[in-house]
Amino acid sequence: KHTYKLPIYSRISKKRLNKAEYEAFLRNDREIVYQYGLDRVLLQKNNVEILEEPAYVLRNGGEDTERDVIRFRNPYHLRIRYDRLIAECLKISRSEAKRVLENGVLSVEVVP
Repeated sequence: KHTYKLPIYSRISKKRLNKAEYEAFLRNDREIVYQYGLDRVLLQKNNVEILEEPAYVLRNGGEDTERDVIRFRNPYHLRIRYDRLIAECLKISRSEAKRVLENGVLSVEVVP
């Protein structure tokens, strides 16, 4: 857990802000925190460096699936090295992860 003072609006009257958004900021609304806290454009604009890969959850889709697919939820379009996450999840080397992706043994789907 960490905190970071990320400027979203600068030198703007609260009257010019969207009322629902302003109230969400006051409540520390989780959805708005994720929306702005993971906005790649905003982070780049503020020279924020992300040092960690996102957390992941492994779920088995069952054995009756047509093919082996790994789905990543990335609603804020962060730049993620999926081969690195796959290697970590499956406990294989990154070169092996790249090989299974290139050979079609495994495919990646990014969902919002």
